[in-house]
Amino acid sequence: MKRQWSLRMRVATSIGLLGLVLGSAFSYTLKQLAERYEHILLRTVLAAEADAARADMAEGLMPRMPETRHLEGWLVPDMNSQRLPEALRGLPPGIHEYRSEEGEEPHVGVFEGAEGMLVYRIDIGQIEELEEALQFWIWVLVWLCAAVTTAIGWWLAGRALGPVDALAQSVAALPLEPVPTALAASLPPDGLGRLASAIDHYQLRLAEAASAQKIFFANASHELRSPITALRGAVEVLLDDQTVSAPQRRRLERLERSVVHLHWLLDALIWIARGPGEVESLRFKSQLEVAADRMASRLSHRGVTLDIQCADDEVVVAPRRWLETMLSNLLRAVVDQRPTGRMPLHVADGCLRLGDAVQHWMPSRSDQGIGITMVERMAAVLGWRVRCGLDSSQLFSVELDTRGKRLPPS
Repeated sequence: MKRQWSLRMRVATSIGLLGLVLGSAFSYTLKQLAERYEHILLRTVLAAEADAARADMAEGLMPRMPETRHLEGWLVPDMNSQRLPEALRGLPPGIHEYRSEEGEEPHVGVFEGAEGMLVYRIDIGQIEELEEALQFWIWVLVWLCAAVTTAIGWWLAGRALGPVDALAQSVAALPLEPVPTALAASLPPDGLGRLASAIDHYQLRLAEAASAQKIFFANASHELRSPITALRGAVEVLLDDQTVSAPQRRRLERLERSVVHLHWLLDALIWIARGPGEVESLRFKSQLEVAADRMASRLSHRGVTLDIQCADDEVVVAPRRWLETMLSNLLRAVVDQRPTGRMPLHVADGCLRLGDAVQHWMPSRSDQGIGITMVERMAAVLGWRVRCGLDSSQLFSVELDTRGKRLPPS
């Protein structure tokens, strides 16, 4: 997969390339100006020598041609004279440059005079070396400027993208439940501000939808609670009747367990609609014992004995009624899947395991009889995690991990 560059890296690289292009253009322009200045200087010097020679010839004097290391001159009848070096023969009037056998690049000036042609050769090798050194250091400066502009671009991109990163962190820190936000309040009304405003409006719509959903769940739960309470009362009255036959009593007890199950599910639905509420530090063992007492009738019917393995100092931070409802529904779901006998409840480091160690994890699906959807939703609100699976004996086990998010106690 092709790796994508970050926006900050792309901005910094673009600014660095722009600095390199501008520096290269400056270097090329400076080189052209230096060569032009060199050409003007040579023409001025050689033309001055030729003018002095013409002045001497105009006065009837023989001009003194220079013969130094860097400047030589000849007065010849024409450009094919044998007195001229072979490389200079045949050159037309003007300023010329050629490469000698020694590798040097002298400049030659050819001028017309009254008594022949004036030819001057000047060696500016030192100036050429200086130009090469200047060109080298200019390119060093160009690459240094490119590096500096890249670093500045990286810094500027970081400063420019700082509000974007802050906005991303704010969005990432939003709670699981939708809540109204004011992200755009601290941003200018530019593109980023419009993005933050769009997120604010979206969060507001989500919060309104979640509020409407909670109101619906709460109203529906209360409406269902009344007939279920009436049904539960009627079942209890029938069970108190001593004239009820044994088969009929067994049917009524089964109906009572189902009504209690439905009552617990309604409790879970109401708490999901209301929200967790205030949290407190609770002893895990005592909460499990309370849940076991509520499950006494069902445990007796199933022939399951709970073996609570929990240290007395094991503490969980959660809303009391919320946790009681979770544990009741979780115990009911696991007990209904277990055979007669002992079922361990093991608690260590904030992790509750109902059953033996899980060997094979599997998804919780209500169509398979694993009805812990309400428990999973309640756990998710607290930042907890519920997983189910099979132990080494292929018996159903569930883990409730409360370590995902530590809520501060009230």
